[in-house]
Amino acid sequence: MTRHPPPRIRCARHPEVFAEMRCETCTRPWCDPCVARPPQRGVVLRICPVCDGRGRLRAFEKPERVGDFARLLPGVWKYPVRGHGWLALLAGAIVFGLLALALKWGGRMVPGAALIVGASFGSYLWMFYLSIVSSTADGADELPDWPDLGTAHERVLPLLRLAAALALCLTPAAVGWFAFHVPAMGFLALLVAGLTYLPICILALALGGRMVDLSPHKLLPAVARAGPAYLVACGALLLVFGVRWVVQAVLGGFPLLEALAGGLLGSYFLTVQMRIIGLLYRTHEKRMRLL
Repeated sequence: MTRHPPPRIRCARHPEVFAEMRCETCTRPWCDPCVARPPQRGVVLRICPVCDGRGRLRAFEKPERVGDFARLLPGVWKYPVRGHGWLALLAGAIVFGLLALALKWGGRMVPGAALIVGASFGSYLWMFYLSIVSSTADGADELPDWPDLGTAHERVLPLLRLAAALALCLTPAAVGWFAFHVPAMGFLALLVAGLTYLPICILALALGGRMVDLSPHKLLPAVARAGPAYLVACGALLLVFGVRWVVQAVLGGFPLLEALAGGLLGSYFLTVQMRIIGLLYRTHEKRMRLL
C-alpha cells in the first residue's frame, strides 16, 4: 500500500493521534495500529476493525493545490450522481421522505414517538452528510457508502453537536433581537455573521471535532488563513440554497410533484453543499490547519 503523509484528521478510536487511512465502506478514519493485524508469515495485513475485511482501506492522498478550489467548484453539481452516487442519492431521498412523514403525520398522532423517530432518521442522515465532507476532504470524488447504524450514542451525538453549532451561530442574533432590541439591520448583520460561521463549524465536526472545538478562538484563525476562498465557499453555499428555493417554489404549484420530489431535492442539494465544504478543506488543508 502506498503511504502518503497523513492529513490532519483524527483516528476514529484514538482521537489523540492522526489517521493514516480511511475505510471506503464505513468511511471511518483509522491510524495504523487500529488496522494492522499480527503478522502471518512475515506479512502484515491491514483490515478495517469495523468492516472486518469487507471494506477497502485507502491511504489518504495529498491535498489539492489551493488554486484548485475555484476549478473544482463547477463540478459540485455532478458530484451526487457520479459512479453509484445516484443510488445513495435515492436512498437519501427515501430517508428524507420518511423523516418528513414522521414529523408531519406522526406528530399529530403520537408526538413523543414522532420526535424519537424523527431524531433517529435525522441523526443517521447527518452522519451520512458529515461523511461526504470528510471523504471529499480526503480526496474522494464519489459519494461514500451509507455509514453503519452504530449504537444509539453514536447516532445521537453528531446530531447534538449540530444543534450546538446552530445554537452558537444563531444565539448572537437572537440575543441582540430579543434582549437588546437591536434594529433590523443590526439583527440582519448578526444573522449573516452567524450563518457565515456555520460552514467552518460543519467542517470541524466532519473532521472529528468535539463541541469544544467549535469555539471561535479555534475556528476563526482557520477562516482567516483560508482567506477569500472561505467567502467564495459561503457564496457557493448561498447559491445552492437559492437554486433549491427557486426549484421548490416552482414545484409548489404542483403539490403532488413537490411531495414526490421533495426528498430527492433535499438530498441532492445538501449533498452539493457538503461537497463544497469538503473541497474547501481539501484545497486549503495546509493553510487552515484546522485540527
